[in-house]
Amino acid sequence: MKLISCYITGFGTIKEWSYDFSDGMNALCQENGWGKTTFSVFLKAMFYGMDYSARTKMLTERKHYMPWDGGVCGGYLIFEAEGKRYRVERSFGKTDKDDTFTLIDTNTGAACDDFSQNLGEELFQVDRDSFEKSIFIPQASVSTAMTDSLNAKMGNLASAKDDINNFDEALNRVSEVRKNYTRRSKVNNGKINVIKEEISRCSEVIDKKAAILDGYRKQFDKLEEKKKSLNWMEAEKNRITEAIRTQSKREQDMGAYRQQKEFLEKQQEEMNVLDDFFATGLPSEEEHAKLEDVERQYDMSRRTEKDLAIKLPPEQQIKKWEDLFGDQVPDEEDLSKWKDMSVRVQELRMQGEHSKLSEEATAQLDQLKYFFANKVPTEEELSQIEKDVVELSRLDGRIVEQDENYRNIKARVDMAQKTGRSMDNGANYTTYGTRNDSIGTTLGQDLEDTWDDLTGQDRKTNDKDSKAGSKTENNTNKVVD
Repeated sequence: MKLISCYITGFGTIKEWSYDFSDGMNALCQENGWGKTTFSVFLKAMFYGMDYSARTKMLTERKHYMPWDGGVCGGYLIFEAEGKRYRVERSFGKTDKDDTFTLIDTNTGAACDDFSQNLGEELFQVDRDSFEKSIFIPQASVSTAMTDSLNAKMGNLASAKDDINNFDEALNRVSEVRKNYTRRSKVNNGKINVIKEEISRCSEVIDKKAAILDGYRKQFDKLEEKKKSLNWMEAEKNRITEAIRTQSKREQDMGAYRQQKEFLEKQQEEMNVLDDFFATGLPSEEEHAKLEDVERQYDMSRRTEKDLAIKLPPEQQIKKWEDLFGDQVPDEEDLSKWKDMSVRVQELRMQGEHSKLSEEATAQLDQLKYFFANKVPTEEELSQIEKDVVELSRLDGRIVEQDENYRNIKARVDMAQKTGRSMDNGANYTTYGTRNDSIGTTLGQDLEDTWDDLTGQDRKTNDKDSKAGSKTENNTNKVVD
């Protein structure tokens, strides 16, 4: 057995500390109170666990080395034994029922059962007490005392059994040995209990063996059936695969045959065409040369045709020309005529651009179009309308002029009335009347002249108009009065 390394999670005053063992002797030099004894007790606890006794009032190792801060107590130890490397993990509680034990094979990383919780006894072949008296010697406990286990190992059994003077001691030792065999503990169970547990486990296995064997036989039979079915399916798969391969090769051969047949048929058709073409005989060397010349000319013509085709206008333009000219192609004279017409159209278009109507003229044109929507007047009607417009303009001027004359006459009449009323009623009545008649006569004459100007007639030569003039004069006089 060889120690490799260890890690202390918590044990006494040591917490989260690791140590790697070297070959040969390992010395741990630390100051007093560091925990060197605690470290050695930790190594012993990894192999043998920690004792527990509820009846003792003394401070046991379990109570002594529990972490003072209440943390986890335990750790792991890596060692080699029988050519394999193991990691033993232990944690300790207040009682042995709270303890845990795990043994891991470091090569696989999985838990194993190569050793039980009695790891120390199985490795060293001695119990805890003998381990403490031989391999493990704590501080202030160096002695040469022997234990029953050590005496048995050394072949000195007689000294341990035949000493009558030490009967009481021997009886106590027998009692201790009996306890070791009958002890019931989760961590360090007695050998008898361990053997009984093993016997019970083996009995259960033996009882289940028949059922297990029967299950194994049934599973084996099913496995054989599935194996036969698998073999048959494998053979069938191989047969189908071979059939598919044969059919695929056959189809490939058939495809190649069809291609070759089609190729030969085309060759035969071409031969038949050539036979028909050269039914009179094969061409001579001179004819062959002529044909080559014709072929070259043909190739040149095709290239020329391609060049010309590139220079052709688009199909849309050609379609327009076809719709315009139809089947007749224009000659040079027509093209020249159309060219001149195109130039004239361009000139007219430019003139039209320069002679566009203004917005106001355009609006007037729209009004005229609306006004003459039903009928457009002729030239004679337009001439007459133009004369009527001129006459209306002249009459409008005369009306304005006569209106001005009327205002002047009315102003003079108003002035005369004001002047006559300011005089004496009796003396000036005649004068007023005379002036009034004179003003009335003058006003009537002016109105007659205005009427003649407006109507273009002589009022004095017309009897009806004369009467109307008299009425107008009288009305005027009435207005003046």
